[in-house]
Order: sequence, then C-alpha cells, then structure tokens
Amino acid sequence: MAGRLMSGQQFPAPEVPIMDTLRLNASSILARIETTVESLVTEIAEGCVPTLQLASRSRSRNDGAGQQQDRVGLQRSLLSNKGAAAVSYARVLAVLNAVHDLLRQGRQATQRDLYYTLLQPPLFNSPREVNAAVADAAALVGVPRSGLGVNCAGRGAVAGRLQIRDGPASPWVDCSTAGPSGRALPGDLATIARFGLQLMPAATGPGVGASGGVAAGSGYLLVVEKDAVFQRLAEDRIWDHLPCVLLTARGMPDLATRAFAARLAACFPPPRLQPVGLVDYNPSGVIILASYKYGSDRLGPEGRAHPLPGLRWLGLRSGHLADMEQQDLQPLSERDHALMRGLRERLGRTEPGWVSELTAMETAGYKADIEVVYRAGAGGYGALRDLVVRAVLSRDLI
Repeated sequence: MAGRLMSGQQFPAPEVPIMDTLRLNASSILARIETTVESLVTEIAEGCVPTLQLASRSRSRNDGAGQQQDRVGLQRSLLSNKGAAAVSYARVLAVLNAVHDLLRQGRQATQRDLYYTLLQPPLFNSPREVNAAVADAAALVGVPRSGLGVNCAGRGAVAGRLQIRDGPASPWVDCSTAGPSGRALPGDLATIARFGLQLMPAATGPGVGASGGVAAGSGYLLVVEKDAVFQRLAEDRIWDHLPCVLLTARGMPDLATRAFAARLAACFPPPRLQPVGLVDYNPSGVIILASYKYGSDRLGPEGRAHPLPGLRWLGLRSGHLADMEQQDLQPLSERDHALMRGLRERLGRTEPGWVSELTAMETAGYKADIEVVYRAGAGGYGALRDLVVRAVLSRDLI
C-alpha cells in the first residue's frame, strides 16, 4: 500500500494497471482513498502545501518523426494556479468523500447522479466541473472512474451478426433481431468486460463469398456516428448484404462504447472483424474517428484506454459527394477551419490519408451530413447501404 504523499511527490504508481478494474476490489480502493486523504490532511496540518501531481491529461506534440507520443510519466500539479487551484483541491476532496461513501455502501452512481449529490455553488456549478474533479480524483488514487463506483449512463447500441450474453449462465441474445434501435450497451465497464461474444454465420448476399467480394470468415465492425443512420442501416439489415456488426455511440463515443468496440476487435481481429468508420463529412466527424482510434485526452490515462488502432475511414469522403447538388452541401464555418488546424497538428504523419481528406474539404469549402446520400441518384434510403457495401467490396478505405 502506498505511503504518505510528501510535498513534491506523486502518488506511487498502482501495482495493477490503471484500467485493470476487475483485479481491484472495493476494500483495496477504499484503502487507497483513505491513505491519500490522510496524507493530504497530514501535510496541511504540518504547514506543507501538497503539490498534488497527477498524470497529464494531454498528449505531446508530434515528435521529429511525426509520431504522436503520450506524455508517459509527465505530471501536472493540481495546485499550480494559486487561488483557482484551491477550488480544484476542494472539489477533489469532495468527490473522494462522496465516492468513499458509495464504495462503503457497495453502490454505484452515474456522473450525473454525483453532480446532483455534490451540487453546491460555489464549489460545483456545472456537470463539467464534477466530471473534471472525478477524473482528477481517479488519477490521484490511481484507478479508473468505474473503480470509484462512478459510471456514465450507457449511450451505445449494437446490431448485426453478433450474439451477446451477460455471463456464462445467461442466454445468448441475437443482435440481428433487436430491431432498428439495436441492443443498448451499458455504461458499466465491468459488465462490458463480462460479456460473452460470438459472431454469427454470414448470410448469403451480394458480394458475400463471391470472387472479388468478402472472403469467407471475414467481416466488418461498422462504427456509425449517428443514431438515425445506425437505425436506417439496421432497418435495411445491412448485415444480410455484408457480414458486419453495427455500432454507434450516438455522437462522440463514450468510454463504455469504446471499450466494447476494443473488446470486439480483440476477440475477432481482422480479417474476422475489420473496424471501419462512417461519419459526417466534416471536421467533427474526423474527431469522432480519432476518438475511437486513439482515445480521448479529456479523461487523461483512462480516456486513452480502449483504442481501436485498426479503424479505417470508410466515409463520408470527398469522392462520395461528386454527384451531390450544391444545395445539399454546407459551407465550412470558422470553427470548422479551427478544428481542421488542430486535427492536422494532432494527426500529423500518422494519418496522411485523413489529412489529405481534410485538405480536400478545406479546398472545396464545404461539408455534408451522411444523410445527403439518400438524395443522390435514385437509390433513396437504400443508397447509403449500397455506398457502404460498394466501398468495402472495392476496399475504398483509408
């Protein structure tokens, strides 16, 4: 067990990786919290100002080779900003007190539940402040948020040729019969880790098993940005035309949906399940792709867990918009241009194909929603399904 926090010291690295929640029981996490708080209080009583150094939430710039490197071992101080830091310090202690009560009672709460529990201006004025304090508390103790009894409400959904069961004693659930809304995913990482997963045999359809089509035993994990597009493809039963599993987080991916995607990729590595992404043709869509592939800096080390390194960009891309009417396209905003500058800096040489698409987008000066495909040609609602199948069969992925 870690000893006292001395001024200028970081909390000793945990004996288990930060994301290995299942090997940490509640009593060991309670002990960590108590040891941490005791050390902080002792330092204050002795007239010392604890530096409260935490793992950095940001990534470094690209190195000379153009590779992005995490700031492994780099720290930031919670008390680096004098007056404002005192509020951050108080917020972290308030969160540690609240989650200590949760763990003692054997209960869990969503971050929003925690916000309403802690809502007491001027300490907490918004959910964002609670979320930041929870992330800091988790980094300080050395466990993920789920280890503190804090989970996000699940946003994800899955459909297609996949069967899931919640543990070995539970029945298998066929995700291809879940309807257009798919099967809802929980926000609890422990439940995600407990899922039994198995792929279903591919149906016979256009391109499946045919020469130049999808080889036998191959399939795709189709990550979709929008819930409405997910429902359209599920209603079309795209998996009858292309062996695939559909997944959405209804926008920016939450940690649980990313954990589920990463688990699928680990259980069924390519070619059994090649991850591909379908997002709006705009900078925000590329940010969503990058969040799935590399993780998010927003939650520090926890946010960078569960990457999907094999993810390829299927669409929408510039080549899919050649036949679109000008009225279906939208001009890029100043915010879009700012996002593109940040994406070029972040992606650098790691994703040259993505950067080329961003350059083409900026040169053209427009963006487009996925739904514009419905109005292209005579395909109607089925046009998007056809575009996806065509892109996969022609290997038009970057």
